[in-house]
Amino acid sequence: MLCSKLQEGQVSLECDAVCKEMKRKASEMKEAEARAVIEEEKRRQQAELEAFENRLKGRRKNKRKKDEVEVEKSVWQKYKKMFVLPMCGAAVVMIAWFIAYND
Repeated sequence: MLCSKLQEGQVSLECDAVCKEMKRKASEMKEAEARAVIEEEKRRQQAELEAFENRLKGRRKNKRKKDEVEVEKSVWQKYKKMFVLPMCGAAVVMIAWFIAYND
């Protein structure tokens, strides 16, 4: 057969078993490549999601520690030593003075 007649469409060739098998294999390869691309995209998205979640988890953890450290003491807890010791000292001095000069 002449190539020009095939190109013009004057003659048609029918696929035999070998031709059909080659077409099937080509189709399967294209499908496998498409699945591989989709699977790679899913893996990349999952890795990005996990990295994002890890960053958020780390931020929350640091914020909790910071909140726990910033607990403020009350006025009594801060200054009780400044008030209690001088008051007790003044009471002892007053009792001693009262005993000494009350005779």
